[in-house]
Amino acid sequence: AATLTVNVLGSLGIGIAFVLLERGVVHADTRALIVIGFFGAFTTFSTFSLEMLNMVQRGEAGSAALYALISLISCLAGVALGVLTTRFLL
Repeated sequence: AATLTVNVLGSLGIGIAFVLLERGVVHADTRALIVIGFFGAFTTFSTFSLEMLNMVQRGEAGSAALYALISLISCLAGVALGVLTTRFLL
């Protein structure tokens, strides 16, 4: 649950950062620092992958598939929410 939470928050944050960069609120030179540096380090895809592998190795393929689906949908929703909310506010 902790990994999922961090990944969703990171997705929300990267959506907000995308709009701020798109609108020029944040200088373009800081794009790599914010998007790749901060949010790349903040989100935990490698941990997610390890958790998935451990589930599969324990014979919990169904749980692993559900976790992957929930993660994908939640993170996409987080990015969309960040983008749409920030565009609305700006």
